[in-house]
Amino acid sequence: MRNEQLASLNVGSVLDLFVAVADDLKRRGITRSTNNPVADLAELYFEQALGLSRAPKSTKGYDATDPEGRRYEIKGRRLTRDNLSRELSAIRNIEGEHFDFLAGCSLRGESDRPQGLPDTARSRSG
Repeated sequence: MRNEQLASLNVGSVLDLFVAVADDLKRRGITRSTNNPVADLAELYFEQALGLSRAPKSTKGYDATDPEGRRYEIKGRRLTRDNLSRELSAIRNIEGEHFDFLAGCSLRGESDRPQGLPDTARSRSG
């Protein structure tokens, strides 16, 4: 659907479409919830790029592990025309050392893969 087509819809129809898209992304296994898909997409991209396994939903302190059992905290940010900030969300309880690597990516546009994969994965030690 193009932006012009969206503009012709009333607000209720756009919200219905949003809910349908969120449901469909979850059904396809792209996202794990019907919330904002940016975090789930970032996790999926790093899983594919680095051969990671996602942690169970709501695991505290990390999002995925590699075959050696190292833990990855994954952050994603969607860049838009209106907001080009690259600031990622807070890392909760960083002192607890719940993860070994922090991986971050920025998503731009409708279907872009994250910029910088897998170069954005960095060890906590450097």
